[in-house]
Amino acid sequence: MSGDADVKPARTDDAWLVLAVSSTGGTVLRINTAMFPGWKLRLDGTDTAIVRSEGSDYMLATVPPGLHVLEARFESTPVRQVANVTSLVSLLLVPLLAFSHRPFARWIVMRRPALHVQRDRLWDGIQRD
Repeated sequence: MSGDADVKPARTDDAWLVLAVSSTGGTVLRINTAMFPGWKLRLDGTDTAIVRSEGSDYMLATVPPGLHVLEARFESTPVRQVANVTSLVSLLLVPLLAFSHRPFARWIVMRRPALHVQRDRLWDGIQRD
């Protein structure tokens, strides 16, 4: 932090930080979270540019004099949304494929001559008994 300011956290979560900032002169706050796509910074409800700290990749926020609310929030990106949908579809398909393996196994047995002959011999033995 550079400048003279009083900073009080109002909310501190992994993906959401809200700070009440009071300063007599302007100040620059360093948010100790690495800058990554998806972070949004708002000052008094208005989107604000995020500046990367040199050497640490932490987020810097410039706050003008006065009483302000600074909000840093991690939001979903389009790539992350596609990845979440892909994961959900995969999660639903795995049990479906796991429980439907029998028809596929029958198809494999019918296509392999050696197993087909063994199955017929077994079937003939069952019918004779």
